[in-house]
This record gives sequence, structure tokens and C-alpha cells, in this order.
Amino acid sequence: MNPLLSSSTNADSVRLLIVDDHAVVREGLEAMLRRDPLFENITTAASGREALQLCAAEGPQVVLLDVRMPEQDGFTVLEVLQREHPQVRVVML
Repeated sequence: MNPLLSSSTNADSVRLLIVDDHAVVREGLEAMLRRDPLFENITTAASGREALQLCAAEGPQVVLLDVRMPEQDGFTVLEVLQREHPQVRVVML
């Protein structure tokens, strides 16, 4: 079993959320990761606020989170994710 997947997950893919305020970074990461069959479900967000909304709606297993963003930086978003979605694994960029 893939270590990124929880024991309750039946699928062999990872639900991923990419969060970055720069479109070129989001789109580049998404294009690169879509080549890997592990990441079949990729969602992107352009802000911390959008990321938190998508976490509640989409339930990603892994979040790639930009540190420097306007309005809400990555550390602020990380605090909320740890409190409201403790099962989500976060990689800070």
C-alpha cells in the first residue's frame, strides 16, 4: 500500500491539491505530476482561502502549499489545515 494513502482508501491514487498564487507554478507542477499515474486527481488553488474551501469540498490527501502568498501565507493556511483537516499531509514549497 502506498504510504501517502490512508488505510481507509481503496483506490491506488492520491488526491492532490496544489496551492500557489503564481499560475505558471501551479500549471507547471500539475502538468509534471499528471504524468505520474499515482496522481490521478489533482486540484489547484490560487490562494489560501481557495485552498481551505477546496480542502473542505474535495478532501485531498496531500497538499503542496506555497509559503509566500498574499493575504494568507502558507503558514497561516497550514495552521488551519492542521486544526481542521489533521489527516491531510502538507508539503511546503
